[in-house]
Amino acid sequence: EETPEETLRLKKLSKEADDGDPEAYEQCKREAFAKAYTLSLGKGGCYCVQTVLEKSTTSEQAKLSKHFHGRVRQLSQHPHGNYVIQKILECCGTTPRFISQELEPFAVQTARHRCGCRILIKIIRNAVTDGDDASKVDTDARVMLQSVLKSCADLCKHSFGHHVISSMIEHDKFCGEIAQVLATETLAFAENRNASYVLEAALKYLTGPDFDTIANNLNCEEVVKLAGHQFGSFVVKALMKNRAFKGRLQVAERLDTNQAALMQSKFGINLVKELRADGLIKALPDVPGMDLPPTASHASAAAPLSEAERCLELAGRPS
Repeated sequence: EETPEETLRLKKLSKEADDGDPEAYEQCKREAFAKAYTLSLGKGGCYCVQTVLEKSTTSEQAKLSKHFHGRVRQLSQHPHGNYVIQKILECCGTTPRFISQELEPFAVQTARHRCGCRILIKIIRNAVTDGDDASKVDTDARVMLQSVLKSCADLCKHSFGHHVISSMIEHDKFCGEIAQVLATETLAFAENRNASYVLEAALKYLTGPDFDTIANNLNCEEVVKLAGHQFGSFVVKALMKNRAFKGRLQVAERLDTNQAALMQSKFGINLVKELRADGLIKALPDVPGMDLPPTASHASAAAPLSEAERCLELAGRPS
């Protein structure tokens, strides 16, 4: 186990190497190639390994990565080691086969893990190129992501898993399959803290039949109900901001009729402000001077930032 003194030494060495000191970099390199896996498990050592991965040549990266063959699952769920796997994915630009193959049997567990979910999101992003679609994702990564989809409904409601499904939507991976899952119980997903983020992403990024599959699954009464809900109000906002929504004006009329009731809710009142700004509903004549609070973000309105959101906002390296 890395001692506090060793942590400080390795952090200092990595910083000097990052700053361009050739001797420090060579020392980092020697230590990384000698004991890459052990260093990756330490708070300071993972800095050292990442520095070498970032500055080394492609062939050196491949050689160093061999130290992690057979150990991807352990590293992906380790508070320090996961940053090393992320750095490999960043440096390669694509997903090395050994990573996707080793994670595939544990894809769902990885998606549910607070560190592992970051790895899957990196893999999804790596699979994106201009004009890409699911059929063009490399075979190993596609098999792994298909394993994730088998538990799509459960992951949508999971505090970490929902980030993975949202990322798949954002980067146009398996959107048709995800839309079908969201359409099975759209109202329940919209009222769930985590799944509402997925629905919000779907209504923002999906187009054509995939969008219609979800949007047409909510009737006017359900949209009005969601408009005053702690989480559902953000789903309604995403729905109404998408001009592809065929029932947009009809639903806006119902929301306009019910806006007095919505303004009694701290969640509905922010939605009313958004819809007024977009010209979809008008200010009520009997309350012309009513002060509306600033529009809250999804996370701030729902609750303080969750561990899942915090873990994904961390920098590329642990502090």
